[in-house]
Amino acid sequence: MGSNGALHWRGGVPLSQHLVFATGDPEAAVVGATGLLAPHRLTLPAGAAGFAARVNARRWRDVMVAYFSYGVELQVTAGPLSDIYAVNLPLSGHADVNYAGARFHSSTSTAAVFSTTDGSTMRWTADHTVLCVTIRRAALERHLSRMLGRSVDHRIRFAPEMSVRRTGASWGGVAQTLVDVAERVPVGGQSPFVTAELEQTVMTTLLLAQPHSYSSALLDGVPSASSRTVAGAVEIMRSEPGARLTVATIAERVGVSERSLQLAFRRQTGTSPGRHLRDMRLDRARHTLLTTAADERSISRIATEWGFFHLGRFAGAYRRRFGENPSQTSRRRRV
Repeated sequence: MGSNGALHWRGGVPLSQHLVFATGDPEAAVVGATGLLAPHRLTLPAGAAGFAARVNARRWRDVMVAYFSYGVELQVTAGPLSDIYAVNLPLSGHADVNYAGARFHSSTSTAAVFSTTDGSTMRWTADHTVLCVTIRRAALERHLSRMLGRSVDHRIRFAPEMSVRRTGASWGGVAQTLVDVAERVPVGGQSPFVTAELEQTVMTTLLLAQPHSYSSALLDGVPSASSRTVAGAVEIMRSEPGARLTVATIAERVGVSERSLQLAFRRQTGTSPGRHLRDMRLDRARHTLLTTAADERSISRIATEWGFFHLGRFAGAYRRRFGENPSQTSRRRRV
């Protein structure tokens, strides 16, 4: 993020290892991009030259991050996104967006959120590049249902404009994390547990960062869970710390909403369920470091095994909990 809150991307072209297509043919670009998003058409000014479409993308189970660049001024006329929700984070240039009754200027300080069955029209400048994050509709609505503790009866309608200078800053950080993971971990090389954690973070951040039709219900007070429910959640964490656990799935298994569990956990233990689970995993990672032969597996692999896919954050959390770095623990393993 820049000092003024706008999104300034670090590094070169995002997702360069995940090229989907690069073409100078507008029709081929439409075919390729439609497979990722929705039917649309591109309209170029008469006599326009220099069209050079490039799309890079990485898809997980329910979340995808993609980079779009066309190299010329053009208009994108898109149909409704029936099965996904999408957020366009501009990295350079700007687009004038006409969508769901709203007209706005989307730039590095204003992202565009697409969530209804309306079509959209966007006029891109030649230097406009976008990082697009999509979430499968069924997955996001299922996640919201867990957070609310009740069913979601209607499609989520997000406010179309996202201020990157305000609430969108957290979303920009999530997008950067998605790209970091995509560029660091090869396709197929990521554990299902890490994928679940990553996607849960993406969905929770969007639902809390951007106003939508369920925001009031999500942020209003909710009944708290009982001490027995909290004890049940702790037991799940204790017995399955390395499984594909998230706070949302734990709440679902003990029969309460995620927010109810959060409130009760903090009241009864003074911490959050996410922090409790993280500390438990740190303890297991330390035990593995102390009891595994030095040449058997790396610190990075041990961190990933216990759900820490960002090595720097793992090392920082480990140091705060145990007063030493993982490498220091590793050097004095018990054999």
